[in-house]
Amino acid sequence: MHRTAGILRVEGLATAVRNMGREEPLAAHPDLVAEAVASSSWLIRHTVPGNVVQEGDTVAMASARVLRAKPNRTFFDEFDLATLELEAGALDEARSRFEALSKTGRLPYRIYGEASDPLFYLGRMPARTFQRGSA
Repeated sequence: MHRTAGILRVEGLATAVRNMGREEPLAAHPDLVAEAVASSSWLIRHTVPGNVVQEGDTVAMASARVLRAKPNRTFFDEFDLATLELEAGALDEARSRFEALSKTGRLPYRIYGEASDPLFYLGRMPARTFQRGSA
């Protein structure tokens, strides 16, 4: 259900851009791209346009901001937020979130071969800081 909601939100945002009568693609609207990725963070490597306009923040960090502002985040939202923070380099925040998620014993079941276990992402953290032996 979480995956379906995310995909429908992405489609809705793309439709909204078209309905605005604009000829620009979704990539020309970084705020909408960030919202789309926040709705379906597991698709970040598969759906983010390569030509998205970025000023300052990466798409991952802008999307993390969208999710941080969401009230009443679910387990799935927390997992999405943690993966976005990891992608954006906000490692302390991601680590805390993944540690809390791992204690629940729950898995969000990602798609497209993305890992579902918070411990997998915790294992990636040392590699991000060039501590490959620990990873």
